[in-house]
Amino acid sequence: MKSILLKIFKYSLLVSITAVVFVFLVNIKDEKFKQIPDLSGMKDKVDKPDNAYYAIAGFNAAASENMHVMGYKVIQKFERYTKDKDDFSFKVEQIEKAGGLNFEGETNVLCKPHNGVQCLKKVVKNRQAILALKQKNIHLYNRYRALLGYSKYKEDSFYIAAWSDVLTLHHLHMNIVALTWLEGNRAKATAMLAESIRFGRMMFDNSDLLINHLVATAMYRISLKNYEELRGACKDKDCTALDRTIFSQKALSKNAICLRGSFYSELEYLKRALVKIRQNGLAGESVFLASDGQLVGIGNKYFLQPGATYNTVFDLYQMILKSCDLELHEVIPYLKRKETDLVYTFPWYSYVYNPVGKYQLGKTDAGPFWLSSYIYTMVELEAYQRLLRLQALIENKKLRRADVAEFLNNQPASLKNPYTQAAFVFNENNTSISYTDHQMKTVSIHLRTL
Repeated sequence: MKSILLKIFKYSLLVSITAVVFVFLVNIKDEKFKQIPDLSGMKDKVDKPDNAYYAIAGFNAAASENMHVMGYKVIQKFERYTKDKDDFSFKVEQIEKAGGLNFEGETNVLCKPHNGVQCLKKVVKNRQAILALKQKNIHLYNRYRALLGYSKYKEDSFYIAAWSDVLTLHHLHMNIVALTWLEGNRAKATAMLAESIRFGRMMFDNSDLLINHLVATAMYRISLKNYEELRGACKDKDCTALDRTIFSQKALSKNAICLRGSFYSELEYLKRALVKIRQNGLAGESVFLASDGQLVGIGNKYFLQPGATYNTVFDLYQMILKSCDLELHEVIPYLKRKETDLVYTFPWYSYVYNPVGKYQLGKTDAGPFWLSSYIYTMVELEAYQRLLRLQALIENKKLRRADVAEFLNNQPASLKNPYTQAAFVFNENNTSISYTDHQMKTVSIHLRTL
């Protein structure tokens, strides 16, 4: 009996060793990386002193530090860690005085606008608490105001800043704008709002890394919601000044809506990360491969195929980016038709050829919502922006109720419903213009002067 068990053990051990050696030999040669189109020529060069990217990187530096100068140090240190030291565990706290100044206080006193919320009423009620919150964070608030003064942004690194406090201060600033308006200083409030809209749109147009682009989207939309509410409370002279901010906003580009630049940036980062992981057997955090332990490091070094893993992601992104070639009203129907296809696909032999890559990507399966929802957000933003522009046009022209529907029908494609390319709808019952989004929800804006 013992001899039989011993033979079974020997054969099992031999099979296991043979399998490991076979997988190792198969994994020696990797696929070539598929080429990412170069979009660098589409971006203007931005000098470091003028680049808001560095100010954001150093935004939470100690009060005694200059945020822009600290941003240089943060980016330089990050690049050394990820390139020279092959280390993905960079934390901003590793740099003296690069962090530590954080937003303090209860933010539930702030009004964060969304459908149905009347911020002008809430800010009046919470006026003292809002002003106290501003004073408590006056140094960060002043930094935020300085940030709005930048007119250029370009990502010179893959470093992603901590955006939490910038977004919180943006909400605080929108509340201060509303209070300034209610206190009668309409010109100042309009200028403050215009500055915020300009900065948010500048960030939106120039950010590539997906998380940065989504933060810029949020900032821009929050400012537009603030504009919508102030316009609902303005009078003729004040409305004219407010409307200049919305008329100056161009339609979103097709590349911005289909996130071409963001997906290409994600692929560039993934490529660099995978090569480093394979070369050095890193077990620390990276884009998709986040684990600890020596065993994981060995697996990454010998059983991860960077090219094959990257190409799997590349193929999925390319399927999504086909939406760039479509008319805007065709984008969401295309993505919905492709929902079942928007997943990572692996050949059967990837169990042997690229087991670690298949395992890790399988754990973070892209799913249709994770990717498509970002593009849905871009289309929603364009629809909302068109609706605001039409509201201003209708009220400035002082159209009669009977003329609004015809006016909407006669608008160019750039002011039609981006979901259907049909005209926006005029609702006589509640005096509003509206559209139905991809979730069949009605989004409307009230027309005040009809």
